[in-house]
This record gives sequence, C-alpha cells and structure tokens, in this order.
Amino acid sequence: MTKAYAYVRYSRAIQATGDSENRQLTALELFETTTGTKIVEIVYDKGKSAFRGDNARSGNFKEMLDRMQSGAIRRGDFLVVESIDRITRQRVLDGVELLQGILKKGINIYTTVDKKTYSYNDPSRDFENLLMISLIAKRSNEESETKSGRLLSAWKARKARAENGEVIIKKGKSIPYGLRVEDGKLVIHKEEQEEIKTLFELLLKFGINTAIAKINETSLKKWNNGTLSKIIKHKTVIGCMATHRIEYTADGKSKKILTGFIENYYPNLIEPSLFYKAVDVLKSRKQKNWSGRRTEQDFNIFKHCIFCEKCGGKMYYDHRGSRYKGKIYPFFKCDNARVQKHICTADNIRFEYVLGSLLESIKIINRVATEITRDFKGISTQARYLNPKINSLLKIDTESNNLILEDKQKQLISRRTKLDNMNVKMVEADYNVPTKFIQEIAKTEKEIEALNKEILLIHNTFTDDAVNINDTKTVIDLFCTDEGRAQLNSFFKSNDIVFYVSHSKSTRNTVFRMYRKNSNMDERITAITKVFPLKNILEEFDLVDLQTMFDLTIP
Repeated sequence: MTKAYAYVRYSRAIQATGDSENRQLTALELFETTTGTKIVEIVYDKGKSAFRGDNARSGNFKEMLDRMQSGAIRRGDFLVVESIDRITRQRVLDGVELLQGILKKGINIYTTVDKKTYSYNDPSRDFENLLMISLIAKRSNEESETKSGRLLSAWKARKARAENGEVIIKKGKSIPYGLRVEDGKLVIHKEEQEEIKTLFELLLKFGINTAIAKINETSLKKWNNGTLSKIIKHKTVIGCMATHRIEYTADGKSKKILTGFIENYYPNLIEPSLFYKAVDVLKSRKQKNWSGRRTEQDFNIFKHCIFCEKCGGKMYYDHRGSRYKGKIYPFFKCDNARVQKHICTADNIRFEYVLGSLLESIKIINRVATEITRDFKGISTQARYLNPKINSLLKIDTESNNLILEDKQKQLISRRTKLDNMNVKMVEADYNVPTKFIQEIAKTEKEIEALNKEILLIHNTFTDDAVNINDTKTVIDLFCTDEGRAQLNSFFKSNDIVFYVSHSKSTRNTVFRMYRKNSNMDERITAITKVFPLKNILEEFDLVDLQTMFDLTIP
C-alpha cells in the first residue's frame, strides 16, 4: 500500500507563530483529498535552514533520507512538501543532486503549491522534471542569497548605529547579565553587578572551578566555565559589544566568528583594571600550572613556592600527615627524600614548624622596619630595602603616586582593549591588512610595553597588593580563613617569594630561608634557625596548635 510522508520546514523559529506552518499543514489535507493517499507521518524541521543544506545534514529531514536509504520509506511512497524550496535552497548543482537522489530511490515528490508530482518512473519526463527542479532550485537559492545579503546590510547598518551610541539590542538573551533596558536605555542591575564583581575578585584568589563554586553558593544564576569564558572573551563587563559574522564549515555547520568590539557600548559592570587583573592572573596560573583546588582544611599557604633546604627539591604537603591519639598532624615532605633516598635524606617537617618560622621571619622584618634606622651598619641593604616588596611596612603611599598609578593603569587598559580589537580585526581579514594597520598595532604594543614598565617602576616604591602584611597578626588573621589562606598563597606567588625549609629530628632545629626568585633576581630576604617546643608549638604567637584550632580529629 502506497504511503505518504509530509515534510514541514521553516528556517526561523519565529515563523512558528506566523502563517508558514499553518499554510503548509492546510495544503496536506488537500493532498489527501485529491490523491486518495493517506499521510501516515508529518516530519517537522523547525528553525532549520535549507540554504546551505542544514536540514539534510543535521535536521529531521536527514532521518527521512536515512529511512529512504534503508528502505523504511519504500519505492512508490510519496514525499509531500509545500514546494521544492522546503527540501533545498542550496546552489543548483547541490540541490538537484539531492532531489535526484530521492527520485532515483523510487520516492515520488509531490509539491502542494502547484499540485505537481515528480517521479523517476516516467523516462519521457526526465528532461521536464530536471528543468523544472533546476529552475525552482535556482530561484529558491537566489531568494535566499538576496535575504542573506539584506540581513548582512541590515546588520552593518545596526552596527554603525551601535558605534554611534544607539542601543540596538533591547530584549532577549543578547542583553548581558547584569544589565536591563529601560525606556530605551541600558541600566545596571545592582545585585547582578555586585555578583559579577565578586566573581572576578574571587578569580584573583582562587582557580576558576573554586571561584565558580563559591559564587554559586549565593548567586542569582548558576555560573559555569562556559559562561565565564564567554564574558572574558567578549569583554561585555567592561563595556564592549562583541561583533560577529557567521561562517559555514565544509559540512554546512555554522559558527560565530568574532570580528571585533564596539567599545563603550555597555555601561561598565566592573572596573577594567579588575577585569584585566583577573585575566592576567588566569594566564599566569595556566603558564605556571598552578592547578588543584583548595579544600576547607588545606592549610598549605606555601603551595607551589616551598622547597627542600637540603636538596632544593619540591616539598609536597600531606594534610593527613601523621595520626596520633585521634588527631591529624599535617606535614611537609621532600619529594626527593620520598622516592630517591640517594639524593636527599631530609626529615619530614611538621606544618606548625614552617608556619612558626614564617611568623618569626615576619617578626624580624617588622623589627627591622620599625626599630632599626636605615643607616645601621649591621643590617643588609637587601633586608632594609626589600621590605616594601614583601609587605606594606615601608610602603610609600603618597597621593601623588596613587594618582600617577591610576592614570597609567587607565592608559594601559585602553591600549590593551584597543590591541585586542585590532588583533581580532587582523585575524578576520586573514592578515591581509594595510601596512598602516600593522604599524598601528606595533605602536600600540610598544605603548603597552612602556606603560607596563612605568607601572612596574611605581610599584617598586609602593605596592598595590590586596594583602598588606603588617605584622604577625595580619598573617594569623588571614591564615584562620580559607579565603585568607588563598590570599597569602597568591601574595607569595605574585611577588616571586619562595621558601627553603628543613628540619632535623635529632637536634630539633628548623631551618627557614625566604627568597625572592625570578628570571631577573635571586635575593635572600630572611634566614633563621629555630628550635620549637614539642608542645604548644605556636604559643609564643598566642596560637594553640592546629589540632585544637581547627578540630583536626580523625573522622
């Protein structure tokens, strides 16, 4: 028994609310009445374009083609469509090939708009069918090309209006999170703005996954890596509107290609300085492979910056450490001593000894900074003048320097956004750009380099770090919270501070040396050797042991 299968397609979802679907369905009833063949199934492709063959590659129509190939839709059955352009709007050769493939399987194509049947059964009509199919396919393709051109022109006009400050996107998902449109103007949603600001502040202290997990505890929306990456890529939070074009791959799939930014289109949701600081921190972590998330009972404020004083190898933190009378005692262990005893025989170091040594070093630095005059001969130049880079004790915080720094940072932010925009445009042009454009990029890069140097020079005299380590109490207060511990660790890493430690079980001496090390310097800051008591190790700093402070009982 002959069966008919109807195919209903429209390229834009908005057409579902219009006449397109109803018009196509009404015509199907007339087909059944006219031919006496029952339509056993209606297949929909809603929001699928046939211009580049999307429906035949990934839509429900592809499933119909597969069923024709397998024989589930059999020879002699009908494929009923409103017109040929429901099946294809591709260029003529591609469209005709698709249609001929259907006909050669013995499937009849019936178009309701002109009540015409295209069939492979009558060779005498081959030329007529081929001519008609070709003409219809050609017309449909040209219509789609014209529509595409009109849409492109309309977008260019809208883009030009946006560059002149007009709000062109007034509703829908295209409005960035944190903004609303009221009376034709973009306004900031305060709660969402504060949430975005908090997220970027968390990124300065934690990795992406941890920052997202923390913001999701109180956020109005659920964040994930994708939404955060999109915000960073498109720069919407610092006022940029990203522009795109659609590109089609060899298999007909479409993808958005970033073509540039319209600056100052949106209101700034966060300060550009915070945005770029977070971006730089994320890049730095990726380059240095500072991975791994911090747990609530991870006390390792020395993460990625602590080494064995005996062999120079990495120290790894073992939170489980040793267990005694129902308590957990975290330790540091030399990785070489753990797996290569012939390289290093260093003893394990109880975490409290390292923490106590840090507090002792801060106490010494504080004494140097506040009690000893700068011309005192017994204090090294390094100890005296490296202080401002470690903490804020000798920080020169004049109003003049603050204003200069702020101005330089604004200039740097402007140049960086400009450079990002030009780089995107150069890639979009496949690097086929005028020499003047290349020269402008080079000029901007030099300006950025010069500004970075100027800002670094200002930072050499006073720091702009979020953490000001004024004394041992500052360190203790930060250490007592998960966020504070992350801040301390971030402070050490961003300031290139590293630690070399060792401990002798026989003498109970703990050796602790603090350095600033990078490609340009290798400077010792402090070096102490200290014997800690067996019990109440941190008592001199008015602290109980970690086991009591954090209730480190074996679960």
